[in-house]
Amino acid sequence: MTTATLEKQNQQTTPITRQESPATEKKSFSVVPRHRFERRDEALVFTAVLPGVAPGDLDIQVENERLVLKAEAPEVEMEGFRKVYGEISRNRYEASFKIPNQYDPASIQAGLEAGVLTLTIAPRESAKPIRIPVAAR
Repeated sequence: MTTATLEKQNQQTTPITRQESPATEKKSFSVVPRHRFERRDEALVFTAVLPGVAPGDLDIQVENERLVLKAEAPEVEMEGFRKVYGEISRNRYEASFKIPNQYDPASIQAGLEAGVLTLTIAPRESAKPIRIPVAAR
């Protein structure tokens, strides 16, 4: 092959970074965040790890006695670098959990610190133990 033929073939071949292919299109899917439930005193405490998520990127709702969590962390872009290939364009989190009947969904308090979401759910008044005094006869 001559040099002219090789140059012509190279001009006709587009580098993969410029092609529109499934490998270079933006992809997005949701994952369940790492989480745990624990009891502290009488409250139920839910903790989830949501790296890169800001308070404005969170959507927390209660639907039909279920806690529904949706969050999205924006894609991190580094100055001076151009993304050539990526499989995930952003982090999206979704989860749904049944709130036990003894806890009051209206009492949920939420806080987000350093990418860790904490929800505290107080027990319903009707679920708290009642002490019954015994009188001597």
